[in-house]
Amino acid sequence: MCPGSARTARSTTLPEPATINVPVELSHYEINSQWQTLNFVLEGRETVAPYMPGGFTASKFANMAELVTNLRYAAGVELAVIHEYLAAAYSLRVVGVPAAAQDDVDAAGIEIMRITYGEDAAYSRSQMTVLRALDPAGFVPALGVASAVPATEPGRFNPVVPRAATPEAIQAFIDIEKPSIGVDGLYSRVLVTLEDLGSDEMRHTIRSVIADGESHFENIQFHSGMAQSTRPT
Repeated sequence: MCPGSARTARSTTLPEPATINVPVELSHYEINSQWQTLNFVLEGRETVAPYMPGGFTASKFANMAELVTNLRYAAGVELAVIHEYLAAAYSLRVVGVPAAAQDDVDAAGIEIMRITYGEDAAYSRSQMTVLRALDPAGFVPALGVASAVPATEPGRFNPVVPRAATPEAIQAFIDIEKPSIGVDGLYSRVLVTLEDLGSDEMRHTIRSVIADGESHFENIQFHSGMAQSTRPT
């Protein structure tokens, strides 16, 4: 058979027809024709309305020394919260859970561990990045673990108590992640102070921490019922 005949033979072999039993998804044509109607993702969130940058009404720190002190404290808070989250995650029962609750318990544990390893550790690194940028020559890593974390009432603090994932412990996690309250309120003060004393890169770093904290708040709220569907060990 000559080369031309081989090509002709191969061209008559058609691929298998596509199955209609596929997950619901946009086709290439739909994406190209409707991309302007898709929602944008800004600051880690899907936006379905006109974007309005968030504003902050937090008060600024008095000077660089106060800013640095609070950044170091914020890094210690993240390290302390890691201890509390790990204690809660490992308290969840992995055996003897009713079948109807098993998936919920697994999802709650995975979410707590994701926040712990994927986010809170990164936040501590973010504070150190800003601290180093503020004082490259005198930078000392902030490795101290906070003994207390901001409470929901301004000016008040709660002691760090690693404990099982009880309803009270889960509510404490919700409070610490609540937007504009708890540690998020501390970051708001850091951000507005950096408007005068920091760079665009520093402000972006802290904005990212604040945006992720809001996501943590929503996720922990959602999974709180799952975590409470079984008793800790």
